[in-house]
Amino acid sequence: MSRSFPSLHTGSGDKSKHWLIRFIWISSIFVMLGRGLHCLFFDIPLRALVWDETWMGWFARFFGWTWDGFVTSLAVDHYMHLVTLWLGFFYLYAVLITLAWRKISHWMRQITWAGVWMSLIFIAFLYSKEKFFALGQFFEYSLQFGAPYLLWSAFRRRVLNDRYLLYVKIMIALTFACHGLYAIGYYPRPGHFVEMCIHFFGLSESAAHTFLFWIGVFDFIAALFIFLPKPFMKAGLIYCIVWGFMTAAARIGANIYDYKISETLFLYGPAFLYRICHFLVPLGLLLHYWKDEETIEVKPKRRRL
Repeated sequence: MSRSFPSLHTGSGDKSKHWLIRFIWISSIFVMLGRGLHCLFFDIPLRALVWDETWMGWFARFFGWTWDGFVTSLAVDHYMHLVTLWLGFFYLYAVLITLAWRKISHWMRQITWAGVWMSLIFIAFLYSKEKFFALGQFFEYSLQFGAPYLLWSAFRRRVLNDRYLLYVKIMIALTFACHGLYAIGYYPRPGHFVEMCIHFFGLSESAAHTFLFWIGVFDFIAALFIFLPKPFMKAGLIYCIVWGFMTAAARIGANIYDYKISETLFLYGPAFLYRICHFLVPLGLLLHYWKDEETIEVKPKRRRL
């Protein structure tokens, strides 16, 4: 199995770098799989863009439609559905490309991963536009569209330097800080956040609101700690791993009471899958620094005379 894991073949023998890229690789697979299933069986907010006259009025007029006719057209709705379906198939195709990366040409991998990255940015833009261009909504998806970018970038440059590690830290920090903006109530606190806390942790409604506020504070602290010296950085990453896993698992665990297990997995499984990167990428970065320290601490053996 280890032979299927990607490595950069830098010749440095630095296994810590290989651990990081392996976790980014696994995270990218789960993001593609989760988004692929989501697009095949559910909707993305394309209507937030297509049904906005300010953005798309020129398009309707170009084809001779009135705006009312364009918005109510079954053909337009059908094409939006087709775009979502084709995105789903593309992500599943990208999963196969990523799994079989050794047998795929370098350029095919690069084109596929770049396409995944740009399309995931587009989806994040749609969710942000749906929330009246809330920047926090867009950057909360940083790790989801960032994982394929990090994979693409690593195999394009074949080196994981300090700048690359900084990109990883920024994406982790943005994801958790923007999640914190919703948790503390800077943006309207989503009702499903409260419901998940009630069901998953067994809290009362008022306790759930208090809990989320303090979690938001810890999100900001963890995002800051990631850029501080190693003891603080490791503490911040451990928080991201634990809370990232809990928020992903809560998508299933908090809703298992309302549906059968099979229905819960169908409805919320994709959301769990594309959130796996929220704890797996921080775990990869933490292992990178731990393995790197172990390599430094190993002393060369003395030769016997």
